[in-house]
Parts: sequence; C-alpha cells; structure tokens
Amino acid sequence: FVALLIIVPPSSLPAEMPGQLEESEGLGHNQRVLKLQEDRVRAYEDFEAAIRAFIDGGTEEEYERACRDITARFKVASDQINAVNDDLLTLATAAAKGLSGWIRKLQDAEKDKLYLTVASHIERKRLAKMKLAAELVAKNAAEQGTHVCGHAHTHESEGTTADQELNDLALEVHGEQVDTMHKDINIMIEKINEILDEIRYWEDEE
Repeated sequence: FVALLIIVPPSSLPAEMPGQLEESEGLGHNQRVLKLQEDRVRAYEDFEAAIRAFIDGGTEEEYERACRDITARFKVASDQINAVNDDLLTLATAAAKGLSGWIRKLQDAEKDKLYLTVASHIERKRLAKMKLAAELVAKNAAEQGTHVCGHAHTHESEGTTADQELNDLALEVHGEQVDTMHKDINIMIEKINEILDEIRYWEDEE
C-alpha cells in the first residue's frame, strides 16, 4: 500500500479543487457531498487509466507521477467531505446527525475501496511482469527448439519446457487472484452506491 500510493507533503496539496467550493455554495450538505464524490470517481477513473498505461508498456516513473497527482486529489476530496460533515454537525438536529452517520459510512467504505484498489494495482503490476517473463521463457524455448529440431530433446530443452509449464501455472493462479480482487472491489462499489442513495435522498434540516 505504502509503496504504491505516494505520500504527498501537505504543503504541496491544493487547498481545494479549482472552482469546487464556489460551485458547491448554496447546495445542501448531501448535494455537496455528492458533488465531491463525483470528483473522487473521476480520480478513480484516472487511477485505472494509469495502471492500464503501465500494463501496456508505460514506465514506472510515469505511473508513480500519476499516483502522486491522484493521491493528492483523493486527499482533497476526503478532507472536504469531512469538512462538510463537520459543518453539518453544527446544525445539532436529529436529521443532521443521521446524515452525518451516512457520510461517515461513505468515508469508511471509500477507505476500504482505496485499499483494495491499491492492492489490486500491485498485483496487476506483478502479473504484467510475470507475463513478460513468461514470454521470454517461451521465446527462449522456441529458439532452443530450432537447435534441437530433428534430434532427441536435450536435458536443457526439457528443463526449459518444465519452466514454461510452471510459469503458465503461476500466471493462471495469479490471474485468478486478480479476478477475485476485482470482484471484491465491485462488491465495495455496490455498497458505496447504496450509501450514496441514502445520502442523495436525505434532508439534513428536517
């Protein structure tokens, strides 16, 4: 987790996203949270684009640079949602406290989702490197095959074939692990959407 999400010094974080606070003025507390959540969703979309770019051949430096930017955006959105919640609690009404509870649930669920997403990125990066290594093994096996064509297999070629089979098995197992993580993330997204539905229709000043 720590290795993937870059720690950004507080002084380098923007106090707000451009136009974000101005656009939210006049909105109810629940609508302000929903608007900030949209910013968080866009950050996740860029996060996914970053890992896909890495898998497609991007560099580690490019990926880490994207992570620094996205980490800052996640922090801004989370901090501002917490600020909305703090302001909400000043109303000291039962409805406000109820909405505050849903906002806290949203923040907790988002924290879990981020952890799962970061973990999945680590495994997807590892899987991409494993696939590259497997391709090299297959290439070497093919090259050795041309040298022993028409002759009995040597111990070296047999060992290469065994290595290739082990790599294929490792890829299959690791791919299944990544698929399981994707399912866990989708379950968390469903949970977050249910929480957002509650927030969307909640009136904080009843």
